[in-house]
Amino acid sequence: MADDKTMTLVEHLDELRTRIIISLVAWVVCTGAAYYYTPQILSLFTSFMSTKLVFTNPSEGFFTYLKISMLTGLFVSLPIILHQVLLFISPGLEKNERKWVFRLVPVAIILFLAGVLFAYFVLIPVTMKFFMSFATKDLVPMITIGGFINYVLTLIILTGLMFQMPMIVFFLALIGLVNSVMLRDKRRYVIVMIFAVAAVATPTPDAFTQIIVSLPLILLYELSILVVWLTERKKRK
Repeated sequence: MADDKTMTLVEHLDELRTRIIISLVAWVVCTGAAYYYTPQILSLFTSFMSTKLVFTNPSEGFFTYLKISMLTGLFVSLPIILHQVLLFISPGLEKNERKWVFRLVPVAIILFLAGVLFAYFVLIPVTMKFFMSFATKDLVPMITIGGFINYVLTLIILTGLMFQMPMIVFFLALIGLVNSVMLRDKRRYVIVMIFAVAAVATPTPDAFTQIIVSLPLILLYELSILVVWLTERKKRK
């Protein structure tokens, strides 16, 4: 790869086009493969349902399948896409910056996957059980497949982003907006906010469920404090 300082604008654009094409081809190929397994993927989510899903217009089923396959294809092709992004930006980074990027990207992916698993095994079963508890002989649930998949995917993505808390706090510490002392002093307020978020995310009346949902977020906050403290200690040395 040519050095970033000697590459012309045309060469930059040509390289960007190449990276985009490779990423799109990887996404399309993975999406096509995922479409074949969409019924199996869908069954992983519908296993939480005590009733069958329906669709209310002819195209809803098809577009829901397409959405599932596209998101699955994006997830499977993500390593290739991230690799292309890193290949494009790495020549313009300093050696120290490049080191941080290649260290933090895998951590961010692991944290996001942890959030996805937490949503799948904890949040979705708990919330669906609560919402379906309102069904009676006079109130029969007829949930559309599109509405259900949108709810599940939204919950999974939001939880995955919430699990990026250590990364966000780390970057705030790097630019000097927060420090370990501040984070420890604000711990009680953050814990209250976490329980408030858990109460909204899991509208069940029992405290046990709220504790189960809040505990990972509290641990992530404590992990954030530890990461910032270690960073400060390394800077002092």
